[in-house]
Amino acid sequence: MKKRRIVSALVLFLSIVFVSSVEAIPIVSIDNYEVVIGDIFSVDVWISNVDPALPVAGFEFDIDYDPTILTPLSIVDGGYLPSPLGIPPFVVESDLNPPDINFAMTTIGWGGGSGSGILATITFQGTNIGASPLDLNDVILAAPGGTPITPVTLNDGSVNVTPEPATFLLIGSGIIGIFGLKRKKII
Repeated sequence: MKKRRIVSALVLFLSIVFVSSVEAIPIVSIDNYEVVIGDIFSVDVWISNVDPALPVAGFEFDIDYDPTILTPLSIVDGGYLPSPLGIPPFVVESDLNPPDINFAMTTIGWGGGSGSGILATITFQGTNIGASPLDLNDVILAAPGGTPITPVTLNDGSVNVTPEPATFLLIGSGIIGIFGLKRKKII
């Protein structure tokens, strides 16, 4: 009887460990945005579902976008990584040159971020009308000591840059005016 309880407890423990490790797949994502041409706006790169047993101590990502529609202005730390030894995390790479954005940060020490948060915030300006993807590529998450965290789920975003509402009003007025002129000639 005692042996059966020990075996049952061991099976229960292993199933809890196995199920929690299967469910803890980190997710890196970008939302979808709709902006007016000329707008300056911020895009957050989110991380979620990070298991506290395997925290993130460093990360790297690339974002592909359409440089004919968007102009990146800046990228800053989102505050996700902690300062385990009182030393703030530092940027390893920050590149805004088209056609992609590259960003990497790391911490010093054995701590890391878990749960959810913002990895980085990118400021863009919508320079032309159209839709631009915000495709995540080459995403690397590392635990303390540099151990890779895999797999990682990626959720890409997009930005739809639209004309100013006044532009729609002008176009609409023009169409109504043309229709009105044609109608007068018929009568």
